[in-house]
Amino acid sequence: MCPASAQFTDFMSMDLEDLSYVRITTLGRTEHAVVDYPAAATVLSNEDIERTGATSLAETLRNVPGLQVARIDAFDYAISIRGFNDNTSNKLLVVADGRSLRDGTFSGTNWSMHEMILADLERIEVLRGPSASLWGANAMNGFINVVSKSARATLGTHVSVGLGDHLTDFLEMRYGWMIDSSTAARVYAKTQSHDGFDTSAPPATNDWRTQLAGTRIDHRIEGGGEFTVIGEWRHLDLNGEAYHPTLSPPYYQIIPDAREADQFNLSFRLERPLPFWEGTLTAFTNLEHIADLRESFEERRMRYTLDVQAKLNPLPRHELLTGFTYERTDDDLSSTGIFSFSEPSAQTTFVGAFFQDEYELIPDHLRIMAGGKIEQNSYSGLEFQPSARVIWSPLRSHRIWVGWSRAARTPTRAESSVNYLAATSPPTPEIPLPISVSAFGSPNFGAEHLNAFEAGYRFQPHPRLLLELTGFYNDYADLRGFLQGDAAVLFDPVPYVRSEVILANDVSGHTQGGELALRWQALPSLLLEASHSIIRHDLSNNLSSGEAAADFALSLYTKTSPEQMTQLRVAWNPLPQWQVDATLRHTSAFSDNRVPAYDALDLRVAWRPAPTWEIALVARDLLKATHREYTETFSQQSTPNIDRSFELRITFER
Repeated sequence: MCPASAQFTDFMSMDLEDLSYVRITTLGRTEHAVVDYPAAATVLSNEDIERTGATSLAETLRNVPGLQVARIDAFDYAISIRGFNDNTSNKLLVVADGRSLRDGTFSGTNWSMHEMILADLERIEVLRGPSASLWGANAMNGFINVVSKSARATLGTHVSVGLGDHLTDFLEMRYGWMIDSSTAARVYAKTQSHDGFDTSAPPATNDWRTQLAGTRIDHRIEGGGEFTVIGEWRHLDLNGEAYHPTLSPPYYQIIPDAREADQFNLSFRLERPLPFWEGTLTAFTNLEHIADLRESFEERRMRYTLDVQAKLNPLPRHELLTGFTYERTDDDLSSTGIFSFSEPSAQTTFVGAFFQDEYELIPDHLRIMAGGKIEQNSYSGLEFQPSARVIWSPLRSHRIWVGWSRAARTPTRAESSVNYLAATSPPTPEIPLPISVSAFGSPNFGAEHLNAFEAGYRFQPHPRLLLELTGFYNDYADLRGFLQGDAAVLFDPVPYVRSEVILANDVSGHTQGGELALRWQALPSLLLEASHSIIRHDLSNNLSSGEAAADFALSLYTKTSPEQMTQLRVAWNPLPQWQVDATLRHTSAFSDNRVPAYDALDLRVAWRPAPTWEIALVARDLLKATHREYTETFSQQSTPNIDRSFELRITFER
């Protein structure tokens, strides 16, 4: 739709007090104002997303307090909340328009596989802390929900093209129209390709291309309610390299690892009013097929999801949520020289039911939320994940909340059945033969568990100033560790020691820390945001302390996340047609210093010369020509450096 003038929408047109009361609909599966939600929540609006200058979902999340976004190479990211970060970060659940983005084989999220038209996103909601009582297993340390705009909000034409020193081409297009007075639709497509970083050390991604095509239809039902259909296809072509252990010096080789993946998803969502208790019924279903083919590993997966919930008001000042969920996955996994599976094909299911009662004990001052989810899964059986939260507002400018939650992270296909050739250690004076280390999954590997204790304080002394302070203590049990298995001397093809490590629930302990965030609208055209987060780990092995494999597994948790992160963001409209955005980040060194402390500065300058045109220049990592954000956890190989980059974007919208 054509803007009324050539100037940007004034993102300061509302006071922060008004912005704090923007409704969010999914962190608690129902509507809440951000300021009134009893958890550490951040919501990125469409304008927040636009002003990041990002071309991928992962990059939009860098401005969220307490969220660690580490770029691995030109393609991959590792993203986590409150520690435990790696490229299969498994304690964070990500959902987009009701569809889980979780990888069922290795867990975590394949961030760059989930291409989106970022201009069509309504908001991104981030919850720091457990959300398993409503969303189920794997929403352990946090939950991210991506919500796209209704087709009615994207009428007209949108075209954006881009080019950069590593972004070799970028094109996205969308067209939206009204089919009739009750039905709107849009079609969209996107493609982008990147070169690898110049200073990247192998193994690295050399170049990649992603493609997206999709459609969305929204229909208003006579008598109330909404029906939505979303169909999407994604494709990936990647030329990369893989680390392959060998039995001769230097005991590894870097081999080509081309990758081609296709993903298709079709989802339906129905919302209808119920004839009793002022209720609303929402039903969602999704069918997804993925074929991910690489030289080192091949995966084909079909996943079906059903989610039904009812929101009811059976008593005064009570809001009751209840529903059930079902997920079935059928997969086929290949075996190669690096990966093999004791069960190449399997069917896994998750069946659950949830409930929550929200009671306003003292109107406008004291509210209590309690509930839980019971879930049966194919790996660890029955899991009960309850939660209780209280928020108290003694005055309009003050909010104090506390919460307790129990959450679980269920096993994956790899953890139950993989045989992974992880590394080869060179000979030593004590053992004069190379040692080949293989990690084995176990059908006895169970769920990881968390008891989380949180507290927060929000203070708004002035409509243009908001301060948030959050503290947490997370008590973990049954975390993934390694037990030393069998070892034997073999002679084919050369003499070597074959050592086995077996996955086991052998690590426990706690993390503690907090986040401080400040948002200040200093001038009508100037917004300042600052945040600082800190986390400390205290973990130990239960059964195998002192064993090399167990101690190595423990180090994977303590050496993958920084203790402190600090961020300062400036959003400035110097003139009605101009936007300037700058973000300065400091990340402390990882505990083993394989990732040194680093500072990064991102800059975006946008100009709107006419109502329908925008020209934006984006510069990332300006302070240094290259730096490292991630350390590979298992093979202990050096990870690529991240290069400074520049991009130019031109957008037409009418």
